[in-house]
Amino acid sequence: SMLAKNPTAVHLVRTARDARARRELQHTVNIAPERPNGVNLIGHLGGEFGLGASARLVDEALMAAKVPTSTFAIPTSGLGLRRNEAEYRHSGEIEYNTSVLAVAQIRTVEIMRKLAEVVEGSYRIGMWYWEIEYFIPGFLPALRQLDEIWAPTDFINKAIAAQSPIPVRTLMPPLPQRAGRIPPPPPADLGIERGRPYFLFVFDYLSFELRKNAVGLIEAFKLAFQPDEGPLLVIKTMGGKKRPYDVERVKAAAGDRPDIVLIDKYLSETELDGLMANCAAYVSLHRAEGLGLTIAEAMAWGRPVIVSEYSGNMQFNNANNAFLVPCGRAKIPSKRTSPYYPAGQIWGDPDLAKAAEYMRFVLDNPAQAGLVGARAAIDIATKYTPEVSGAKMRAALSEIWQR
Repeated sequence: SMLAKNPTAVHLVRTARDARARRELQHTVNIAPERPNGVNLIGHLGGEFGLGASARLVDEALMAAKVPTSTFAIPTSGLGLRRNEAEYRHSGEIEYNTSVLAVAQIRTVEIMRKLAEVVEGSYRIGMWYWEIEYFIPGFLPALRQLDEIWAPTDFINKAIAAQSPIPVRTLMPPLPQRAGRIPPPPPADLGIERGRPYFLFVFDYLSFELRKNAVGLIEAFKLAFQPDEGPLLVIKTMGGKKRPYDVERVKAAAGDRPDIVLIDKYLSETELDGLMANCAAYVSLHRAEGLGLTIAEAMAWGRPVIVSEYSGNMQFNNANNAFLVPCGRAKIPSKRTSPYYPAGQIWGDPDLAKAAEYMRFVLDNPAQAGLVGARAAIDIATKYTPEVSGAKMRAALSEIWQR
């Protein structure tokens, strides 16, 4: 009580407390001096899901920038997901002085432990994705075992930097490239009538339907079109067996509409490309997105996209290359969410009526919609290539190595 009455003493105690807190957050960067400059790329390189695709795109960027890189693939079998071991570059086992961990936050510490011989002698960078504005403190222990975070978008950067004791910089991997490729036809036997226009959305139930907002998309489609009026809505999913409640919600929203096609089965990369390359438009009315790779894939094929004007996709979407759906803000509900999206925090609330208006416009004005898609394809093929992203990564690494 006597101390509390002395402003000088209170100031000294607070200063000492804050200094101690800063020391606790600091860690020593122990880099093996004999290791050459280069990157140990650690990730689900064979995974047929978003993090796997991101890791492979990072490898493409580093290769384009001629950064020496060794790949260390994390098995995906424990995740219950397909492996695609032939689809990524297998390198030698040279250990470099920098490690990039393109893995989920929740698995970072476990993976660092499994690859301790590779990671411990290097500067440790986590390439982390995140979907909402609030970054949960539960991942701070993992942050403190890293030296730096690469955030794929400014949206992710802002969320993590607000909590992070280590530097965070925005470094987006390249976006999927399709320029010069002949688009494959849409796959047969999926309930898509040949020649009939369709709107497309692709998502993983393990990424949480409430965030991806497939039910909202169905509502917008119903606002736009009457049954059998013309177009189809095709929703391609995966992971439904692990989220049966969400699957039933989506089925209930679709009801008995014959113009809504739900596909929850494995498709090859060629079949998925066929779906993407031939849709009238790709529609993502997400409530939150860290990056939005499927949006970029559709854009790369020159397809117009109708997307929420909110979160990570705004790193590459704008009014010139997309139909932007105004997005209000709403609190995350207390039920049917994930611990990663705490109830009461904020995410987007897309305007379904405006989305419906855009869908009608695309169908009624194919030439104008095609121009938006063409501009999207040009942006993907010029601004977000492995060469462009790789140059930025190389500049960041050069700065780290000089330090």
